[in-house]
Amino acid sequence: LNPRDSYTLHARGGLLIYRGQLDRAVADLDASLAVRHDNPSAYYDRAWAHALAGRRDLAEKDFFKSGEDAPPL
Repeated sequence: LNPRDSYTLHARGGLLIYRGQLDRAVADLDASLAVRHDNPSAYYDRAWAHALAGRRDLAEKDFFKSGEDAPPL
């Protein structure tokens, strides 16, 4: 895994959400956004990871950054 490849980090973050490994998913999505901070899809995926982990405030911030409407949490 190339730590400077935002696409790979983002993809793995999505897979980790699917597997329920939410903290690891957030870490990968954080790393992806550190490399490519203008990726609304990564913010959206990180919002879902936060929402599923019960971190509503962080989820709402990331849904806003993604440009998508937040689902009712």
